[in-house]
Amino acid sequence: VLFRSWVGADVDLRVRLVRKENGGLSSARNYGMDLMRGKYVTFVDSDDEVRPETFDRCAKALEKNDADIAVYGVEVIWVDEGLRKIDKLPDCYFGALDPSQALLLQRANLLNYACNKVYKIDFITGITSAWNKKISFDPNGMPCEDTIFNLNCIMAGARWCNVDYVGYKYYRTNGSLLASYKPSTIKGERAG
Repeated sequence: VLFRSWVGADVDLRVRLVRKENGGLSSARNYGMDLMRGKYVTFVDSDDEVRPETFDRCAKALEKNDADIAVYGVEVIWVDEGLRKIDKLPDCYFGALDPSQALLLQRANLLNYACNKVYKIDFITGITSAWNKKISFDPNGMPCEDTIFNLNCIMAGARWCNVDYVGYKYYRTNGSLLASYKPSTIKGERAG
């Protein structure tokens, strides 16, 4: 009951609390996508933060640009090392990504995440992957399941827009699943 209140299910009727046996991140996301309804979907990791205005800004950008996916900036924080970096690009409408635009998103470290995107549900439910299967997260794709999902969206012709806004705080701590990716190889600045 405490958890139900925490996620807002008692306050906002749009929030539904569901329980599922642990099958990993991809399995949980796929289960959620089977139950989703409404206009948009996004994915938030339980140990991260989203700024309150993020989804409103993305919804406006999606409507303004008639896009299928809005991508926005991420602040990556290495908690134990006291380092942080910001990955973002200026506002722009890409349309269906050509290889140079996909490379631009990849070099800005914005293609690797699902958590820094808002997807139109009509797009996600109305497309199939290049292999004629429903687009979903690959349970065997760790640690690249987000990238694979986004590449499938690119191949399906998604129209992308970018919101020049850092709306997501991605915390990395020792012991986390991606702890092997150390900030020593990444240019970061001291958190302050």
